[in-house]
Amino acid sequence: MGLDYRQDPITQEEIQAIFGRVMDIDSAERFLRVIHGRRVAGTLPDPDEPSSLAYWEEIAQKNALAWLRKNVPVDEDENAALRAEQELAEIEGGIVENSKRTGIYVPNVGGGLTRGGRINLNMYKSNDPKEPAEGTKSVYGDSGLDAIRKANEAKFAAEEKKRKEEEKSQADEARQNTGTLDHVRSRSRVELRRKGENPWLQYYEKKAQETAPSVVPELSAFTRLWPSALVVLLTVGVSCTLAHFYTPPARAVRMFPEIPPAVATVSALILANAAVLFLWRVPPAWQVLNKYFMIIPAYPRGLSMIGAVFSHQAFSHFLPNMTLLALLGVQLHDEIGRANFLALYFATGAVSSFSSLSWWVWKKAFISSTLGASGAVCAVMAAFLWYKRDEGISIFGATPPISSWLLLGLLVGMEVLSWKRVSKGTGKQILDHQSHMTGYIAGIMGAEIIRWRERVRKRQAEERKKQIQGVVG
Repeated sequence: MGLDYRQDPITQEEIQAIFGRVMDIDSAERFLRVIHGRRVAGTLPDPDEPSSLAYWEEIAQKNALAWLRKNVPVDEDENAALRAEQELAEIEGGIVENSKRTGIYVPNVGGGLTRGGRINLNMYKSNDPKEPAEGTKSVYGDSGLDAIRKANEAKFAAEEKKRKEEEKSQADEARQNTGTLDHVRSRSRVELRRKGENPWLQYYEKKAQETAPSVVPELSAFTRLWPSALVVLLTVGVSCTLAHFYTPPARAVRMFPEIPPAVATVSALILANAAVLFLWRVPPAWQVLNKYFMIIPAYPRGLSMIGAVFSHQAFSHFLPNMTLLALLGVQLHDEIGRANFLALYFATGAVSSFSSLSWWVWKKAFISSTLGASGAVCAVMAAFLWYKRDEGISIFGATPPISSWLLLGLLVGMEVLSWKRVSKGTGKQILDHQSHMTGYIAGIMGAEIIRWRERVRKRQAEERKKQIQGVVG
């Protein structure tokens, strides 16, 4: 991917000079090749347009461009102009071909109807069909398409002249207006702002960017990771403690007694995720969301290990996660109970978040970021399949029972293959494979721990029963 910018490979010292310690040598090489390829192809983004890149990606792109422009000179303006001409020629060629196919465009027409009898061109031609049209450069005369274009240009010029006269007339009337209401014109005069130009949005966007420094701080891996590791340990400890001592309330004292406990619990989790999805559309909330609901390896915050589990920016990311949670979460809840289910969800979600953070810190990929409930949802899927491993799973009752071992193996295998493909390729990683794999492993471990605790409780209950029977006997 991309284009070679020089023969000798780039060195680690040069990478640190360009990007700092935020990118490994392979990623930096691919990044520079892609940027240089865009320079040569004339497809660099317009600097005046608002960028859709992440904050650190935008900084990395600026640094890469500055280094390439200094060390590998290329006439980017000329390449962009050539690219624009090429695209324009392709568009015009497509229009001509479509016009020929539909019968609108017929070269060397001397008057009369076009092929197919659709348009009468005599109104645009002189009386002599062999005489070239006045002002034309072609000795064969104008084609039908040229005649239509000239007529449309003349019509547009007349309409534009009429519109300007009306505006001038209205401006004169406005100076003498006595305060009465004017008629609303069908054509709005409101000038639409491009995305990012609204001062209100710019203010909150700037506030959100202030949550992280403009330069990646020089911190050791331990310094970046230990606050998040502490939050994860506390989350796992609190979750396990509450699961151990939790006693289900009686039906009469429940807030919604008519709703099954599994549905109520899973619905609350989905509503929490939906609320954060909505807040990503509220600019005043961006600063808090960037701090505690997104994992940023360059400047991580401990609470983001939990907040990111409830955070989705796109509906296309939110929908599949919540659909799987609704389908499998309710069934797993019925099997293991509310306390165990919530403990599993929060603990595995936090562990998956920390796994993703550790991976990016180890790779020094500080221009990356991640969020989403995928790790916790993968843990729920794995726990359900592992918990039911002795039974078959039927999909909506429409298929014969399928071994849960097989389904779990397929899920993990597909994840490994997808991760391997991304690691070998040069494309940008879209899915958080580290979090997904950790979720699968943590879900299996959590399900096994829950089953072990159930066996221990069952054995203890049987022993107490035997002791009571011995005393009574």
